[in-house]
Amino acid sequence: MQSFLETDTGLKSVAVCSDRFPPVLLAARMRNKFAPFHVASDVHSIRFIISPVNSMQKIAINGMQIRDGKESAEINIKPGRNNFEIVVTAPDNKTTAIFTVK
Repeated sequence: MQSFLETDTGLKSVAVCSDRFPPVLLAARMRNKFAPFHVASDVHSIRFIISPVNSMQKIAINGMQIRDGKESAEINIKPGRNNFEIVVTAPDNKTTAIFTVK
């Protein structure tokens, strides 16, 4: 039987930042969603900082792997709604959770 830590896909925090503003923590919501965030019209790219509960978890945002607690590469955004999908893979490499940020 696997332990909880082997199948844990929880996140400690999700933050967004850019060259135009410092990291801002996003509020978690029900059903693996995070509160929407808005940026000024002159912001053309953002970075995510995602901290998992377990340092052995793997994290990807829109298919791009990122390191625990480190800024992601720049992600270009367009005016209007942008959707981001965070996939967390547990240490067992089987269990996953998908989180949505808009």
